[in-house]
Amino acid sequence: MLLKLSDAEIKAKQAALAKYAPRFVMALVDVENDALDIMLKRVLADSILLTAFDSLENNQTVSFSCRSTGCHNPGSMSTANMTALAHKLMAMANTRGNAETRRSIERALGVLASM
Repeated sequence: MLLKLSDAEIKAKQAALAKYAPRFVMALVDVENDALDIMLKRVLADSILLTAFDSLENNQTVSFSCRSTGCHNPGSMSTANMTALAHKLMAMANTRGNAETRRSIERALGVLASM
């Protein structure tokens, strides 16, 4: 394809690339807490909390409804409400001695704190 371009066209394209290259480099630099980072953290925290909720409920260590805990759709909650839900689930896991679930909830709290 380049063989079909004249030297003038190639130089013009190279000049355009040189002009806009810094913009591309800036766009490729990964920063913390950009939109993608926050979205992925929300998905991670949501999945951890729902797994903890299911674990507590399925092991019949506690019987509660989603309405009482607010665990209907953590992904649609604010970070503050998700954190409050995690603390509620942690209290339930603490009273039932469920160590694995507590560790999972601690991970979710860490993820939420980093947002």
